[in-house]
Formats: sequence, structure tokens, C-alpha cells
Amino acid sequence: MRVLFKILLGILVGIGLVIAALYTWPAEFVHGFFATVSYVCGLSMYPSHSHRYRLGVSIEVDGQVLSNSSVIEVIWKPQCFLPGSGHWWQWAATVQGQAVLLDLGPRGVLLAPLSGAQYRAMRAFSKSLPVASSAGGDDYLFSGPIQRGYAINESVLRRMSSVSGRANLDPHELPQFLWLKNRDDSTSARWIWYIQFQEVIGEGVRLQSAWVEITTDKPIIDLGEKLVWLDALWRKQSSGWAGGTFYAIELLRTHEMGFQQN
Repeated sequence: MRVLFKILLGILVGIGLVIAALYTWPAEFVHGFFATVSYVCGLSMYPSHSHRYRLGVSIEVDGQVLSNSSVIEVIWKPQCFLPGSGHWWQWAATVQGQAVLLDLGPRGVLLAPLSGAQYRAMRAFSKSLPVASSAGGDDYLFSGPIQRGYAINESVLRRMSSVSGRANLDPHELPQFLWLKNRDDSTSARWIWYIQFQEVIGEGVRLQSAWVEITTDKPIIDLGEKLVWLDALWRKQSSGWAGGTFYAIELLRTHEMGFQQN
């Protein structure tokens, strides 16, 4: 079936070249034609794949364990061929969800952001995923590595859609945390690694554990209610303002906002 689509794609591209030569279409039109044809064939050859997972984080503060979690949905879709890219297809991930928020009381709040969210469950369950072939071809269509020996491809995404269970995360797989000394003041934010908790936040604060669990639950988007400045920051940054320590999309992503993570 894929061979048939490739033949069809070749015929359509050939027709496009002939028409472009005869009618001298503008370059933008020709590029758009190729992109449209490739996109349609790409969707036919490679359907989208999705999974949802719950990211959980536990922090120890003065002997007391604080835990919270957030459901994140990842949808991988095939992207069209672009001349000169070197690949017929690539995969792009759309992420929906929000950062995990941990209330540290008088020590502020700690957030585990969405950076790298599209890869997190794949890394956690990497032992359950097929190893990518280095020989190229249909099973090695990638847009970014998961880790050594693995790549984003059709077989990996198909298998990821059927993975179940829970897996602990290596702390090194976590992104930098965003710590706000004052939860109501976004300018008090500072990026820190988990090994800096005691140095920056204070003695007695350390990461206890982090985990990923595959789920069918839908993402809950309510971080704007917990951080009163978040919605205003999103509107300001979406209008072109590039100031600040961080971007709102690092804490919150929704399909309606059109956030795409390549």
C-alpha cells in the first residue's frame, strides 16, 4: 500500500513540475503545491498517534512529602516533505496539558514545566519500544532522538500508543524547575535544577521521586486559576512581547492556543 502511495506521489509531483514549467507559476505557488500533495499522501501513509500520561513529582520539605501530578496529552502527526529537508516525512508533536505545581507554603511554589513533554513518556518506557534501524527506510523516519538507539518513527509511535503501566523517571530526565519565591509575582521566578533545591530554596528541600503513568484521563487546565498572572502573561507574550524569565507556553499548552512542539 505504501508503495502505491509513493508511486502516486511521484506522478503528482511530476505533473506539478510540468505545469509549473508551462505556466511559470510563482515559486511560492509551486512550493505550496508540493507541500499540499505531500501532506495528503503523508496522512494516508502515516496516521497520527497519541498517548496521555500523568507526570507525578514528589518533593520532601522539612521531612514532609509534597506530591502533585498533571495529565499531559501528546499527539504526533506526520509532516509534509519540504524540498531540501532530506526527508520525505517528519513527525511533529502537539502537546496539551500544564506544568506540575507544588505549593511549598512560605517557600513559594515549584513548577515542573512542559519542556520536552512530548518525549517524557517515551523515555520512561523506552525499554518497551522497538529499537530504530540504522539502515534507513520507512522505519527510520525521525524528527528527533529519544535516546541512543531509539528514534521517532512509525513503529515507535504505534507501540507507544499501546503502552500501559507506570515507570519511575530518572531525575536527569526532568527539565529545569521553575521556582517562584512569591507565587503571585512572576518576576520572582528563577530556573533551577533539582540538585539546587537546598542551595536555592533552602535546607530540607529535595526531590524525592518523579514518575510517569499512562492514563486515559483528560488533561485538566486550571493553572491560570492558581497563578493569577499567567493568563495576562500569555496574552502579552502572544502579542509579541519577549521579556521575562520564561514563557507562558512552558507552563500551559492547549490545542485551542495552537501550541506545536517540533
